[in-house]
Amino acid sequence: MAIGAGRSEILRMVLRQGMVLAVAGLGVGLLASVGASRALTAVFPGGPGGDHRTDPAAFVLVAATVLVVTFLAAYVPARRATRIHPTEALRYE
Repeated sequence: MAIGAGRSEILRMVLRQGMVLAVAGLGVGLLASVGASRALTAVFPGGPGGDHRTDPAAFVLVAATVLVVTFLAAYVPARRATRIHPTEALRYE
């Protein structure tokens, strides 16, 4: 396979790269969304919804969905990368 790497190593490497980016993006996004939620609550304290608390279940559901979608989106090219011979990949570089 690719210069000493086996199929499983390539699969793990590509998946790890995708998931690291997703987790970093989730961390930044969750912090920004909590901050935006608090800022909007401070600006509009008595809006039509009444009590404006942050719903942790929504954040967990969105984070889990993003991680699953990212895993699936990274798995397809990772799987394809394991099936290509290294010389074929280098030829198109």
